[in-house]
Amino acid sequence: LTWAAARGRPLFVGVEDDDRVRHWKGPSRPIHTLTERAEVLSALRPVSTVFYILGDPIACQVDDYVSLLRPIEPGALAFSEGDPHADAKRSGAAALGADCFEFSLETDHSTSSILDRLAHECPSDQDAQPMQMAQLGGLKD
Repeated sequence: LTWAAARGRPLFVGVEDDDRVRHWKGPSRPIHTLTERAEVLSALRPVSTVFYILGDPIACQVDDYVSLLRPIEPGALAFSEGDPHADAKRSGAAALGADCFEFSLETDHSTSSILDRLAHECPSDQDAQPMQMAQLGGLKD
């Protein structure tokens, strides 16, 4: 985000709504709500404005991105490497006359990566050993 903001343009960050994230990443996602994700992003120094991307999860074609972005007249559109909608975003940026930047995915810090590491480091419910609780004086059953 710092690199994008250093290009001299205001940095607007779009946050996908919970239904869109759930559709693309599965029923256990997102971990944080739309509002929580937007609050964190808006607190970051490089970010000028955060906006919500709402609507049908299958609305991810070129025309959808052009309609979404036209009102804010972006000078550039940036997205993460591996974005399944990268081609539509590139074409949408071109249709709007905006520069287009694809950032390397920060795999060590992505929610998916963290969840994968936790799944491999933590025992499953089947492997978990019951904990024995020491009885503390003064506690009632």
